[in-house]
Amino acid sequence: MVKKKKVGIKDILDDFYGEQSKESIDILKTKLLEFYSDSSSEDEDIQHNNFEITEFVISKYNDMKNSKSEDIDFLINAIREIGDSSCDEKFKIKIEKLLDHIRLEQIRLNYIDEKSKLVNEDINKKFKEINSASEEIKKDMKNHKFDAIAITTLVFTAFTIVSSNVSIISAIINTKVVHSLYQIVITVGISNLMILSSVYLIYSIIRKIHGDINSREMKVIAIIVLSIYILLIVVAKQTYL
Repeated sequence: MVKKKKVGIKDILDDFYGEQSKESIDILKTKLLEFYSDSSSEDEDIQHNNFEITEFVISKYNDMKNSKSEDIDFLINAIREIGDSSCDEKFKIKIEKLLDHIRLEQIRLNYIDEKSKLVNEDINKKFKEINSASEEIKKDMKNHKFDAIAITTLVFTAFTIVSSNVSIISAIINTKVVHSLYQIVITVGISNLMILSSVYLIYSIIRKIHGDINSREMKVIAIIVLSIYILLIVVAKQTYL
């Protein structure tokens, strides 16, 4: 017997899909009988095209997953009922193959859908991990950059203090303006405190730009440094007058 693939099963299933009445089942049975028995000779074995079943299930897959899943269930049960009620064994076999193909495509699409969900979840998880790692790297780079600025500031401060002290002591020796050890110590101390206060103020401004301190803290620091300046000026005036 020659097997002959026939086009048209998708149209029959599309017409029935969504119908849930006894009359519609009878109409579906008549159409299926006509479809599978429409051969030009007794040697031909009419079979549906598998790709049409695939197209049909794919076109209805969203309905199957959502609120209209009862439509495909009703269709499958109706086809099974048609096959069970038939006395034609050949027709029964064709109906069983039709049901198998519909179930096969359902299982295949369900499998693909579940795998896609797992893959998407894994991708989203990886993206979150990458974003988290990226934020940590940015934070580390920012901190390292700030650490470099802090170290540079400290080196500059130390160099400035040493240079200043050498200059002050040299000036005292050359000019002989200061006449006691007490005045030398006070002079060097005032100079160093002025430098430290100035550098700390600059350092605080850098931290403010960096975002480590807010405007209120910056104002407090500025007031403290200004107070130190005023105090040092008063001390210097009392020392040399």
